[in-house]
Amino acid sequence: MEGGHSVSLSGGCAARMAFDKQISEAMQQYWTNFAKTGDPNGSGLPVWPKFDPASRAYIQFTDAGPIAKEGLRRAQCDLFIENVKRFMAK
Repeated sequence: MEGGHSVSLSGGCAARMAFDKQISEAMQQYWTNFAKTGDPNGSGLPVWPKFDPASRAYIQFTDAGPIAKEGLRRAQCDLFIENVKRFMAK
């Protein structure tokens, strides 16, 4: 490229970009499904579990793709809830 710069992607950088694109596409599909139907789930995607305060289910976007998990920030949420209860009892 005359007068410009070219970027050479090493294997690691190219792999990272491919992963980012894969995650981006999954997130866009979840959001599109949610906007259309009120449900983020759809064909070809791991099931995004409905949130329940007891299980605190969520999707974690990992190098292996989206994975359903439970216990989202459980320790922090439990501490917050306990402090609110103490404050409200006063």
